Amino acid sequence: MRWLILFALFLGISHGADVVRVVTWNLEWYPGKKPGATQAERDAHVVEVSAVLPQFRADVIVLQEVRNAETAEQLARLLPGFSVHVTSRFKDSFNGSIGEQQIAILSRFPADGAWAESWKRGWANAPRGYAYAKLMISEKPLHVYGLHLKSNLGNPVENTSKREDAMEQLIDHVKSQAKPKESVVVVGDFNTSKEQLNLAGDRTLKKIEEAGFFWAFEGIPIEHRVTIPGKGRYPDACLDHIYVRDLGRPAAMVLKDTPGSDHFPVVVDLVVEGMPAPNK
Repeated sequence: MRWLILFALFLGISHGADVVRVVTWNLEWYPGKKPGATQAERDAHVVEVSAVLPQFRADVIVLQEVRNAETAEQLARLLPGFSVHVTSRFKDSFNGSIGEQQIAILSRFPADGAWAESWKRGWANAPRGYAYAKLMISEKPLHVYGLHLKSNLGNPVENTSKREDAMEQLIDHVKSQAKPKESVVVVGDFNTSKEQLNLAGDRTLKKIEEAGFFWAFEGIPIEHRVTIPGKGRYPDACLDHIYVRDLGRPAAMVLKDTPGSDHFPVVVDLVVEGMPAPNK
C-alpha cells in the first residue's frame, strides 16, 4: 500500500515542484542484444530503443551494457538538451581489452566533474567499476553513481564476494566525494535481490542500506518490481535498484513490458531542493 500512497503523492506535486526524473536501464549488449551481433541485429536494436527512450521524459539516464561512448552519444542526440557526461572504458578481466558492457550517465543538467573508475584490486577482485557524475542543479550538487555489479554466472560464493567488495569501495567513494547532507543517488544493475534464496547470503544491499541509503522499492510488492522476467531455470527477479541518500523516501517504478532489453527500465522522481521545475 505504501508504494501506491507515495506514487499518488508524486502525482499530486504542483507544477512548481522541484522534481528530477532518474531512469536506470540495462540495455543488453546495446546495440545488438548479444556479443558478436550482426549489423542487422544492431540496427534493429537501435530502432527499438530509440523509439522508447524519449518517452521516459527523464532528466538523468544511467545505462548499463552500452558498447562504447559512440553508442551513448547517439542515444543522447535523441534527447533535446542532453549530454553524455561519462561512458566507462572498463577492461574485460579475461583478456584485458576494453569490454562491450560499459556504463554511461546522460543528463540535461551540467556536471561539475564526471568520470568512471575501475574497482581497486580489493579482497575479492570485483569486475568493472563505477561511473560517476556530480550534476549541478541550481548550484546544488546531485551525486549520481551508475553500477553494474558481478553477474550470477559462475561460482555463487565468489560472485557474492565480488559484489560486496564493490559495494564497500562504492560507499568509501561516496564518503570522500559527497559532503554530509548532499544528495546522492546510486542506481544500476546490482545483480542481486532480496527474494531469491540462492542470494540469501549476499549482503550487498544490506551494506548500502547500513551506510544510510534508502531503497526506493521499499514496501513495493515483488510483483510490481520485477525488473528482469524469468527465463528457463531463472525466476522473475528484481536485480535493478535505485538507492538514495538525503532525498527522502521516494518510490521507484518499473516500466514494465518496455521493449529493447531483457531488463525493464526503473524510474524514480526525486524531489531536489532548490531546483526550478522541469519543462516537460
